[in-house]
Amino acid sequence: MANQNKIRKSVIAGIIFLLIVAGVMTAFRGSHKRASFKFAEVKTGTIRSCVTSSGILHPVNKIEVGTPISGTFSKVYVAYNDVVKKGDVLARIDSRILEASKLEAEAVILQISEKLVFSRTELSQKKQLFESGYLPEIEYLKARASYFSDSSTLLAAKANYLRAVTNLEYAVIEAPLAGTVIECNAKEGQTVVSNFNTPVLFVIAQDLSEMEIHATVDESDISLIHVNQPVEFSVLAYPDSVFSGTVKEIRLHPSMIQNVVNYIVIIRTTNPRNLLLPGMTATIDFIVNMKKDVVVVAKSAVDFTPPPEVMRHYSKMMKKKGLLPPGPGQEMYDGSSDTSGLATLWFIDNQILRSEVV
Repeated sequence: MANQNKIRKSVIAGIIFLLIVAGVMTAFRGSHKRASFKFAEVKTGTIRSCVTSSGILHPVNKIEVGTPISGTFSKVYVAYNDVVKKGDVLARIDSRILEASKLEAEAVILQISEKLVFSRTELSQKKQLFESGYLPEIEYLKARASYFSDSSTLLAAKANYLRAVTNLEYAVIEAPLAGTVIECNAKEGQTVVSNFNTPVLFVIAQDLSEMEIHATVDESDISLIHVNQPVEFSVLAYPDSVFSGTVKEIRLHPSMIQNVVNYIVIIRTTNPRNLLLPGMTATIDFIVNMKKDVVVVAKSAVDFTPPPEVMRHYSKMMKKKGLLPPGPGQEMYDGSSDTSGLATLWFIDNQILRSEVV
């Protein structure tokens, strides 16, 4: 039944099309104007409802590598875009001062250890004399306090030694994970000063084969976004390419941009050919709804308004032949009112007719 209706509509449309062409030729015969026609194809395709936004590409996981010690770089082994493995040495800081601090801490430990042996022996002897009644209690308490003081001093000396050893290890800066060096702020001979803030020397992106986009979506559209929602986006470097991704996270912390409340939406995408680079700007379409295999036509064809001369001649001809479509739309065929929308009837053989007066 549906196919018969389509065939019937196509036949009617074909007849209307032929009548229109004949009317146009009659209306413009002898005139300085002529009508030229363009055709837009009627075909099946996919229509979508989207929310458009923009965002910045980031590595999925990146680590900022710094050092908590101050010193001068004696050697830097990596540069931008170098691929490193976990544990690879990135740079070395001159460790001579650090080694001296370690030796000094060892010397203090030896000194306090010997003093502690004396304090322990003295306390043991005075304890025996005190318990036998040959020594006043105050002398015993003094020996006891001296022993505990030397013990605490030894613990502090060991802590200083451990700190010196740790600082010496920090002089060798290693990669905490495997990845690509995307930022390098260290040079040989450069002095790094670490006081309250640890300086960022290297930034390592773990895996550039996967990227994520931090997109901003305003509050009027955020209700249309959800986790696992499909996304398509493009970047300026490849304007003819369309990349796909998936919404992984909607961060609840809002931000104010030009008096508009926005939310950060995290989109995950693959990057097997390494075309996408950190920092690129992406233009994003969040696919809210999509219909496949529907009849689609060009908007310019649907919005077509025929010339008044064509409509008046067409109306007269249709009235004579009794073929004027009945109903509320009849008035617009005689040129007395708006003629927009009539182009939806001007089609034959899966094409829509469009006219321009030149």
